[in-house]
Amino acid sequence: MIRGVPVPNSTNHIHYLLLDRDCLGLDSYDPAHLLLRTHAEHLQLAAEVDAQPSGAARKRMAKACGIKGSSILARAPGVSFPDSFPCEFMHLVFINMVDTLLELYSIDHKGLDEGDGKYKLTIRAWAAVGKGTKLAGNTIPSSFGCRVHDIADEKEYRSAEMQSVWLMYIGPSQLKGRFRKQKYYRHFVQFVRIVENCITLDGVSRNTVASIRSEIINWVKDFESFFYQFKPERLPMCTLVVHMLLHVADSIELHGPVWVYWSFVMERHCGTLQRGIRSRCQPWASLNNFVMDEACLQGVVGLYNIGDLRAPKVTRAVPNAKKILPDYPDCELLAPRKMVELTYITRTRIVNTLAAWYSVDAAVIRPHVPHQVETWGKVRRLDGGDTMHAANLAKPTGRDMTFIRYEQMVDTLSHRPRSDPVFERRTFYGQLREIVVLPIGGRLAVGLGLNRSETLVLAMVAPCNSIVEIEGFKYYKGLTGVEITNLKTVECAIGRAPTHREGEFGIVDRSGSLSRVLFTNADDDEHVDP
Repeated sequence: MIRGVPVPNSTNHIHYLLLDRDCLGLDSYDPAHLLLRTHAEHLQLAAEVDAQPSGAARKRMAKACGIKGSSILARAPGVSFPDSFPCEFMHLVFINMVDTLLELYSIDHKGLDEGDGKYKLTIRAWAAVGKGTKLAGNTIPSSFGCRVHDIADEKEYRSAEMQSVWLMYIGPSQLKGRFRKQKYYRHFVQFVRIVENCITLDGVSRNTVASIRSEIINWVKDFESFFYQFKPERLPMCTLVVHMLLHVADSIELHGPVWVYWSFVMERHCGTLQRGIRSRCQPWASLNNFVMDEACLQGVVGLYNIGDLRAPKVTRAVPNAKKILPDYPDCELLAPRKMVELTYITRTRIVNTLAAWYSVDAAVIRPHVPHQVETWGKVRRLDGGDTMHAANLAKPTGRDMTFIRYEQMVDTLSHRPRSDPVFERRTFYGQLREIVVLPIGGRLAVGLGLNRSETLVLAMVAPCNSIVEIEGFKYYKGLTGVEITNLKTVECAIGRAPTHREGEFGIVDRSGSLSRVLFTNADDDEHVDP
């Protein structure tokens, strides 16, 4: 058992948990080999607490060993203390730990100043972080999570989901360049990476768990060095929340990825139950009736194999509102739809692109490229992906969904004209401007060397300019000219978070397994924030 330490010569009787205790004249703990109780030791201590002759004696022993008595769960077969109770990631990280970091960066946390450090932001910088956080809601798609309020002035509106969105998507961009010493920003980014690794963990192996454990240990050691500073009067910095991070790797090893047992699902279920309370005089009876009715409906759904008992959404039928092309079975084109006359510049770009793709002479195919084409305002990936909007046609919403991630095959030897091309797949980011459906048949197909007709869907994209990577996060400033790519290369929507520099944005890319586990509903095309 690890014993807490009170602040010396203080009326504060709270005991704090820390690793390095040399300045207190005590033995330090090795975070890689923490002293953990076994199930048998837990039950034995609980029985000893129960056997105490008086309530005062039980209270004293409970305070000494940390166990208040025997739990009724100990009678359940298969329950092991403490292995059966993993660290609850939502409250530990997205509420308590994020709250701790926000207080450290903005106020005198626990009534302690910076000491020898310089980790607190200036009042002006912290206000700018809050303002930038609120503005980021306009440039991050709704599928990424809820809007985040001004974290500097609107603290009462914080929730676990808001703080998780801020930590994973907005915080790295907003804190970039704000600290007086870069080591505090690196420390914050390391924490974001740790959380990402815990969330995106698909399979549990000894190597991955060992890597997470090592990262957390190093982060907690740095936390003590930066904020506790090995001074006894700063012991309140070493809270139980920081110490519990050291047990996250054990929970992953025993129970799997943290998203398997975090509380987001239960919290949302509780929100559903709360909406079922219709009576103020008899709230419990109203709640019971709601639970019974819901259980009966679910029984009917299961018995008769009914998909959904909710009232169907009444929508106005719109002809040609969506379209799936045989050559693009994974994509669904969505309204608005419009026939447009190609400008000379756009038509020339299409001709040059086709000539490059099919290795033909542009002058041969130019007369056969149509002057009028079909354009669409949105496209949805049907393989569980995002809905992306074309900026030139789709109606603007409260959340920008026009920026995308796409891939291209790039010739790495393009600077050597005489060398054979060596292609490499690379990732690009940009704003989707137009979605053009180009039918290829007749003389155009012959000119391209095709023996059958087909349909191409072209994405007009304005690439992000001057992309740089800092501490593992990508940033860009401005857009370059429009380029054309096949819609098949477009992968997903991305978000953007403004930084402290005018016109600079951090790229929020949640592609991969991270997009699967972040507690949000499916893409909602019609959602517009007030």
